[in-house]
Amino acid sequence: MSDREFASAGLTKLTQSELESLDAWLNAFAQRVIQVTQNQTTTRPATPTRPNEYVVEASANDETFVINGEVFKAKTYCFGVETGDRVIFVEGSPFGACASAEFLVLRTGTVCRCWCE
Repeated sequence: MSDREFASAGLTKLTQSELESLDAWLNAFAQRVIQVTQNQTTTRPATPTRPNEYVVEASANDETFVINGEVFKAKTYCFGVETGDRVIFVEGSPFGACASAEFLVLRTGTVCRCWCE
C-alpha cells in the first residue's frame, strides 16, 4: 500500500496500537487465504479449460508423462512438468498416434519434446 493509499483509506487516524492490531489481523487473514488456496489446488483435480488443452495426469522423473491416457517419454528431460499441468500439443497427437510429439506447458511456457508410446 502506498503512502497515498494509506492516507486516503483514513488509516493515518489510527493509533499505533490500532495499526498493530490491523496489521496482525491482515497477516492472519493472508495466511488463511494462502492455506485455503493451497488446499484447493492439491485436492481439486485439474481440468482442461480449452478444447485443445490437456492435463498431465502423471509425471515421473521429468521424463515420463501420462496425458489424455497416453504415455509420452521425453527425448531428453522435461524439467518441471508436474501432474496437473495443462498442456497444448504443438506437434504430434495427444491420442498417442504419432512417433514423436511436442507439447507446450502452459504454466511455465516451456516446450517438451517427447516420443509417443
